[in-house]
Amino acid sequence: MKKVTIVLFCALLLIACEEKEIKLYPSIKNTATLLIDQQGNFEKNAIISSTEIRNSIDDVDFDESGAIENITTENITLIVKRLSGNTAESAKLDLTIEVNNEGAKNILDDFVFTIHANETQIDISKSLKAEGVKELTDQLKNIIIGSNSSNDIEFKVVGSSTPVDSKVNIELQVIVQNGLVIKQTIDGI
Repeated sequence: MKKVTIVLFCALLLIACEEKEIKLYPSIKNTATLLIDQQGNFEKNAIISSTEIRNSIDDVDFDESGAIENITTENITLIVKRLSGNTAESAKLDLTIEVNNEGAKNILDDFVFTIHANETQIDISKSLKAEGVKELTDQLKNIIIGSNSSNDIEFKVVGSSTPVDSKVNIELQVIVQNGLVIKQTIDGI
């Protein structure tokens, strides 16, 4: 009985010492910032640079045996900061993502928000357009694990103010939170 117990213990120890693959699911955030200082209608572009995206990956803790297998878009948030001289009560905007040589795809369409005196975070999750979010995710995949690692992600905001012809003077941040799927090899214990 002692011999069987010792053999089983040794077998369990050997099995436990083998390398194992695990999956890690960290998140990264990147921001595109626009300054809108316009009477009435406005149109502005902003980018998230591929360098910024790659730098956010460098902040994730995984070793050389790890590999990023997939990327998901977990959330997109707007932060609106009212600046001096703003007379608009609210704004309506379209947010699109530029597609190389193909125009743009909508992320938000006719989205209306109030411009508060204090900086405001706006949940836009229920208003997101699937085609734009998919395009954003595909572009991030190309930058992080694909072949187009030098392309930036470009957003365009087109909108109008309420009351009509009032002045919009805001800082608008588009914050993109992405989930990574990392396959990591670890030594057994």
